[in-house]
Amino acid sequence: MDINPSRFSARLRCAVAAAVAVAVAATACAESPETADRPSAPTATEVDVDDLDEAVPEPADAPESTELSEGMSDGASDGTSVGMIDDEVASELAEPEPELIVGLDSEDRFCRAWSRFTATFQVLSVPAAFGLIDGAELLRREVASAGLTVQSGAELIDALPATAESEAEVVAESLVGPYAARATDALDALAAAGASDEDLAAVDVAWLAALETYDWVDLELDLELDGALGDLVDSAAVLFGEQRPDWFDDTALDVGEFAIPLTLEYAVENCPDAGALAGIDASD
Repeated sequence: MDINPSRFSARLRCAVAAAVAVAVAATACAESPETADRPSAPTATEVDVDDLDEAVPEPADAPESTELSEGMSDGASDGTSVGMIDDEVASELAEPEPELIVGLDSEDRFCRAWSRFTATFQVLSVPAAFGLIDGAELLRREVASAGLTVQSGAELIDALPATAESEAEVVAESLVGPYAARATDALDALAAAGASDEDLAAVDVAWLAALETYDWVDLELDLELDGALGDLVDSAAVLFGEQRPDWFDDTALDVGEFAIPLTLEYAVENCPDAGALAGIDASD
């Protein structure tokens, strides 16, 4: 699966564009031909006060200063108050809505497994590839996600649509197999650390809850593993790190290129993410 980093740099591009726009506007105002060639205003000695009074008669119904002040405080003539303008500006500057993972609870078994398996892959690999988490945190997340990885991987193979049955072997051996095998070792490390069946189920629930609140914009994972459950995962992560190479150094994950066009076609046309979790842009 290819990682598509374009979405993660969108906010940076917007910030740069805004800065450039402000700079260009400031330059235009400073060097506008209309202002550059405009003659300077005459000094007081060049103006006849009597001529000025005749040329600019006083309006008949000039507002009192208090009326002007009240008008300015009330806002624009269309009834828009300063408070309303501030609210509009604040709304424009507000943080964007979170971009959540979709399909985690899809009624389509394949799509549900697809979202859980591929989303876990992305949540593990993308922050690590961008240097947002260190190796220890990546091992901890691998252990916490191990149960859901094995379960969703098995369901992905079992629920493969009929239109993609010819790709079942490739899906099992190249897409699911290497990551499910690594996750199985992480589950063994949890068992060695003393995790019970109830503990394993609780870890699975915590990982799925973390996926449900994961935001693709900030790439922050809210994984709640408190107390003894967190200690178990931490201990298992140490054991797991002693048994397997780091994620990016594990040659067992180097499956090379493989093609599953029928499987991807089904995901694009039927699953809520439209293939985005595999780095596919359905608009292309």
